[in-house]
Amino acid sequence: MRLLLLISIFLFATTSGFGQTTADPNQYSIKDTQANLKKVLKKAQKKRGEKKYEDALGLYEAAIKIDSTDSDVLYETATIYDSLSAYVAANRLYHETAVHQGEKVYSLLTFQHAKVLKTLGDYEAAVDSFQSFKRFIGTSPQASVTDFYLREADQYIEFCQQAIQIKNENPSEYTGIANVGDPVNDTSRVTSEFAPYEENGTLYFSRFKYAEAEAEQGKYELDIFKHLPTAIGINRVLDTKDVKEYRAYVSMSADGNYLYEVGCKELTTDSENESCKIYRRERAGTGNWSKRVLLPNSINLDKYSNSQPAIGTEGGKEYLYFSSNRPGGAGGRDIWRAEILSHKSLSYGEPVNLQRINTDADEISPYFHDRCGILYFSSDRKPSLGGFDIYQSEANGGAYIWEAPQTLGYPINSSFDDVDFFRSPTGEKAYFASKRVPEYEREGDRVVKGCCLDIYEANLDMIVEQNIQVRCGTDLVQDAIYTYSGMTPKGTAYTPKDSSFLLVNPIQLRVNEQYQFTVTKEGYTTSIFNRSTTGNEVCDLTSYFDTVYIRPNNNLIIELSKLVEEGTAPINAEDSVSVRLEMSEGALIDSRAMVGSRLEFPVEPNGQYRLLIESPRFKSEDLNINLPSIEDACFVERKVTLAPDIFKNQKPVSIYFHNAIPRRIVFSGDQQGRSDDSYQDNYNAYIAMQDDYKEGLSNYYRQRNFTATVVDTFFSKVDSRINSFFKNDVTRGYDKLNIYKASLVKHFRTNPNDTVSINIRGSASPRSSVTFNQYLSQRRINSVKNYLMEPDDLDPSEVLLKAFNSNRLLIKEQPLGQLNELSNNPDKNAFAQARMDITDDFGVYDPIAARTRKVTIEAFVSAKESRKEEQRMETDR
Repeated sequence: MRLLLLISIFLFATTSGFGQTTADPNQYSIKDTQANLKKVLKKAQKKRGEKKYEDALGLYEAAIKIDSTDSDVLYETATIYDSLSAYVAANRLYHETAVHQGEKVYSLLTFQHAKVLKTLGDYEAAVDSFQSFKRFIGTSPQASVTDFYLREADQYIEFCQQAIQIKNENPSEYTGIANVGDPVNDTSRVTSEFAPYEENGTLYFSRFKYAEAEAEQGKYELDIFKHLPTAIGINRVLDTKDVKEYRAYVSMSADGNYLYEVGCKELTTDSENESCKIYRRERAGTGNWSKRVLLPNSINLDKYSNSQPAIGTEGGKEYLYFSSNRPGGAGGRDIWRAEILSHKSLSYGEPVNLQRINTDADEISPYFHDRCGILYFSSDRKPSLGGFDIYQSEANGGAYIWEAPQTLGYPINSSFDDVDFFRSPTGEKAYFASKRVPEYEREGDRVVKGCCLDIYEANLDMIVEQNIQVRCGTDLVQDAIYTYSGMTPKGTAYTPKDSSFLLVNPIQLRVNEQYQFTVTKEGYTTSIFNRSTTGNEVCDLTSYFDTVYIRPNNNLIIELSKLVEEGTAPINAEDSVSVRLEMSEGALIDSRAMVGSRLEFPVEPNGQYRLLIESPRFKSEDLNINLPSIEDACFVERKVTLAPDIFKNQKPVSIYFHNAIPRRIVFSGDQQGRSDDSYQDNYNAYIAMQDDYKEGLSNYYRQRNFTATVVDTFFSKVDSRINSFFKNDVTRGYDKLNIYKASLVKHFRTNPNDTVSINIRGSASPRSSVTFNQYLSQRRINSVKNYLMEPDDLDPSEVLLKAFNSNRLLIKEQPLGQLNELSNNPDKNAFAQARMDITDDFGVYDPIAARTRKVTIEAFVSAKESRKEEQRMETDR
């Protein structure tokens, strides 16, 4: 009786019957296997009456060996197993009794069997059995007995139906639930292991066991042990010399310097309220624990049980949680909490009952998870799955305010007692004690009882979501792939995964891991980043969002073109262009000859580079390129147009005008040489007159008294002569003017302090007076100057106008007036053959006359280039 009381008060293991769990019928000497069954059964019944249950079981099993179909033997054996909590054996034998009972009637058989099924957690089968029992007992003549068992059956049916609902609606988040096995759980004898507590990888636990020596039968041992995962066995935590009481349960302060334990004296039926008290030890300098000191009476209230200490930290304060049956609670054993004012001086606040946690049932085995602020405890409140179930409640913002407790669900909770829940600080590992009977043992023939606590472990599959956005500059990158590796916080190296995966969000990660992600795409660079899931997501699972940047392997793209008369054209191998890319400080990165018009280089974001482009046919380019960050730009593309070197091998360019264009805007004085027109407008109007020129020249030939031969000759050549003039003279001159303007703009952009001088000559046909032609030539020069200075696509920033206004672009004007260049005209020979006087009037529309109406640009001179040439010549000398 003392033992059962100790178990009830100290372990809260309410089922009775500690003792040998497996009866061996072979230990009993039965000389004749055909011995009288009644004789063996009578002996068994006598031992049972004497409460010598182990001897009785041996005799009952021997009787079953004699006749395994005798329903009386089967039924009596089942009931004794049932009374000793050997539920697996009882279930098997109740079933066998029903099979072999024949015409015999065991009025409580179905009821007893149903209760065993309920205890084993087979709730559906238990409901069916209770319903069968109700139908059977309804015919019983003993009304009082009938009413009692009917009420019992109804209560059990309601319990099972509630348990089914709890089991289905509250699945546990924990997986991998397993008995920790040897050496923690001693499976070789009847023991009970409970109160798991992990500290820095060491598992502490308490063990109850009977004395092994035959001379000490009936005595037992209760102590605290520890087990290291790397160790083979277990060790006692505390010295056994300093205390004679039984001790169990261990909890440590946040700094690890103080250990709390429970000590209990062997109990008697009249000393229940003096069962257990809480003690404290201090860690000595050697690492050992000092002698234990009893906590003050405010914690260890006299004449009441105070047990199962747990230390939790909240809001920077430490609290002592414990279970006690002291008055002032909700009923039964309750959970209380007292602030720890000083471990060393044993100073504690007044214990407070956790009212939202406690009920009129028993609440025991508290454990407070510091990081998550969750209180775990066990209670035998209803509804439940059976016995004690494990619950949790989260602290809600203030002292003693708790959320409504929630069950941890199935299969953390079972139909048996489940107590002493402990969750690791990192959150993903849990331990608890349970009397459950594993499924694999239920299916065999072993005689297993639900009497004894074992320690179980479980894992919480805490999964967080990782989302990765891949960008190249501001653009999203599709079809990226990733690989990842991970390691546990205790690991020493990453464990690479074998495969790469197409990046599809979200990616599921386990908590308390450190991951390294490698993201890439074919033709792109690689991005590597680390993700740690060891933070507060242990309590509140969060989703991670990371943006990674990758770029093309070649992220500096140079596209070269060249200025030609028709505009621009791609560079080709014949242009002999070479490119040199350097760091800003001069370190060579790459040097190559241009084969096509596009080059690609791999360069670093945020870098500063120098690009040198050289060719004997074009002006050299010396460009500074600043790479932006990868977040700002995926790649950098520079389009460079090479211009002819207008300071070397220069040829004059002539630009042509229609007759008397530009017109004068005033009619007196020097203003007759002024013009606000741009050559762009003159050129556009001139090109539009091509058909007018053909018609005008044709009419001119008809009006002159040319010989028939001359008329035939020139009429047949009007179209070709006019087309040739506009294409080879007017349009080509305009295109060359654009090349010169673009070249000047590029030169001043790269040499803003240089000085360039230009000679511009203006001329007119000899038909008008010398004065008129002088002013007209000046107006033509001005229209070309206006065109050079006006902003357009070639010079949107007015580089030339600024250079002109600052006297860095010098224009020397030569308005020559009339110019008789007919002797050099390509059409002169044709007229000579026609015996025409070359001083004759050739008409406004004749190309011979039109070629005299022009402006010629020549003699580009750069002060900088001149100095360079002089230095080169000096060096050559």
